[in-house]
Amino acid sequence: MKRAVIFLVMLILAIGLVSAADLEIKHTGPSYVQAGAEANFTVTVKNLGYREETLNIRQDPLSSLPSSRFDYILLETTKLVLGSNEEKSFNVRIKLKKTIPTDENYGTHILFTSPFDENLRLQHGFILRVVPPEDILDLSVSIPDRVGPGKDLEFEIVMENNLNTQLNDVRVIVSSELFNDEKDIRLFALQERNEKYVFQIETFAEPKDYELNIRVIYNSEIIDRATAKFSVLKNADVKEIKHETTGFLTKTYSVVKTNYGNSAVEESYKLDLSRFQKWFVSYSEDPYEVNEEVVWRFVIDPDSSHKVSATVSYRPLALALLVIIVFGFLAYFWMTKNLTIKKQILKVSENKDGISELKILLHIKNKTARTLRHLAVVETLPKIIEPTNNFGTLSPEKVQKGDKGVRMMWVVPELVRGEERIISYKVKSKINIVGAFLLPTAKVRYKRAGKLVTVESNQVRFVVGGSEKNNQ
Repeated sequence: MKRAVIFLVMLILAIGLVSAADLEIKHTGPSYVQAGAEANFTVTVKNLGYREETLNIRQDPLSSLPSSRFDYILLETTKLVLGSNEEKSFNVRIKLKKTIPTDENYGTHILFTSPFDENLRLQHGFILRVVPPEDILDLSVSIPDRVGPGKDLEFEIVMENNLNTQLNDVRVIVSSELFNDEKDIRLFALQERNEKYVFQIETFAEPKDYELNIRVIYNSEIIDRATAKFSVLKNADVKEIKHETTGFLTKTYSVVKTNYGNSAVEESYKLDLSRFQKWFVSYSEDPYEVNEEVVWRFVIDPDSSHKVSATVSYRPLALALLVIIVFGFLAYFWMTKNLTIKKQILKVSENKDGISELKILLHIKNKTARTLRHLAVVETLPKIIEPTNNFGTLSPEKVQKGDKGVRMMWVVPELVRGEERIISYKVKSKINIVGAFLLPTAKVRYKRAGKLVTVESNQVRFVVGGSEKNNQ
């Protein structure tokens, strides 16, 4: 009851028609306001009398007390001088405290006095209804249920200002997993405003349900919010590119599969290779199975590619053959590019009872790439024959006789590269030889790289009445 009486008194004060001193006072401005917001009023004063009036203006003294519901009351002017039938206006800014209870009415006033008439004392009142934040604005959203990847999502937000005052710097925040947007707008008194939004959905957006969140902020406070749901549709789009590349003794088969869709897909690739090719193939990754065909299976994520390849290379086979050939050549070269000694027998005299005298030749040839020095040539004769004193151009350094036969040694001081030296000597038999006999090998000894090297000649088998044969 008490609150109703106060409201009635303030309403009477707010009528704005004052007969005292023939002054008419009225104002325009909002009736509803948010807690902590500022309300702007335009106050108009008209002098209806026949004399000039001077007015002093001041705010309600109680509004500045700590217990007041107002932060401040600001007057554009504190003095008016009005001639007869003259009208003037000024602004009044009133801000309520942010902590006051909402859904209540709050009143205050300004005071007019005259410096020339102490009986002139007029009050002009203002009444403001403080609404809760959620009542300041009505918010709704219209959005389609689904959208395809790579397409535009279009939706509309409708905002209605429930206050008969302008709202400046209203921030509208739109957000989801796929997009975000913020903008500042102005809402006029009691205005209904439509805001349209268009966002392109990424081609590779995951197909699922998404939530759209809308928040409207005014004076650093959320005054309304809304949510809506939409779905991104599934899209499968896989492209395949095959290549065959031929190189030196190689052939590579490859495939690249790219997922242009927005969901992971399982793919496979099959390659037909001959049994012979499978002996020489290598893979970029292990196949799923290798039977008549080589099969790969793999999963491709959205906006991703997967490549598999198989390379058939005969290079290892060619390399192995080349190594064998080179090794054989080197072996042959090594064997032929060495010192050689060959024994040969010439029949000198023969009678009906057999051979009585032979001439033996030792062919020594340097097939190496360098000069050889201090070569020792050793010849061993069986017991049944003995050397004569008929030697060729080179006589032996030593001749040793033993129980098993005769051992002779020649010394060749130097044998240059490619040079051939022939050592010859004659032997005679202690008894007449009939049939076949075998002469043992001759040997050449020399040092190469600090190591002693021994090279043997062939054995010589001689048949009386037949021909000479060499056993290698």
